[in-house]
Amino acid sequence: MSVNSVIFCFRSIPMSIRSWKERIIGSVVEHPLFPRIITANRLTYSRFALAVVILLFMFFGMYQALERSMLGYLCIGCAIAYGFVSDLFDGPIARKRGDESQYGAFIDSFADKFFALTLAVYYDWLYDPLLIVVLITGEVVSQTLRLWFGRHGQDMRANILGQLKVWAQAAAIFIFYLGDHVNGDRILWLALGIGFSGLVFQAREYGLFYSIFRRGPYSSQ
Repeated sequence: MSVNSVIFCFRSIPMSIRSWKERIIGSVVEHPLFPRIITANRLTYSRFALAVVILLFMFFGMYQALERSMLGYLCIGCAIAYGFVSDLFDGPIARKRGDESQYGAFIDSFADKFFALTLAVYYDWLYDPLLIVVLITGEVVSQTLRLWFGRHGQDMRANILGQLKVWAQAAAIFIFYLGDHVNGDRILWLALGIGFSGLVFQAREYGLFYSIFRRGPYSSQ
């Protein structure tokens, strides 16, 4: 199978997945009882703020104290679930209400990475510090490339592999939360590989490699 055939697959598969997600979540968003005050950017900001609160709790030792009580443990689980489930809604809300923008796509991606990395560092730093260093480096490179894409008029949203990476990270963090560091670490490595592959395909599709190696003006393929 040629590279172009693979790229065609990554263009067509997301359409079917996104249409399925749009039908289900879009019907919820369009329901008359769905609060208009909930906007895509507000959900993204709330996810970022939640990550900051979790980070402060970790720094002051309160997160560890919460884990030792049943109520606190359940609250942590709900916070983690909200962080990842809210990511399902901000995109469809923006599209249904005509609020899509490059800024919204960028801060959504940034909030996702910040939230996932905050929890990954807490749960896996002592177990596998190499993975955490590679993961942080990869996310910095990923976010820098998204800025590059946006600057040259390309879509800053993640492709299907980027979306799979986020959900693999979510699965890993929930497994960490349940106390299984071995399998959580394995899935986090898998998420890293998926994310790297998605970024390579997206960079190739947008002509980044051509621009670098030919040293010519940026152009998309």
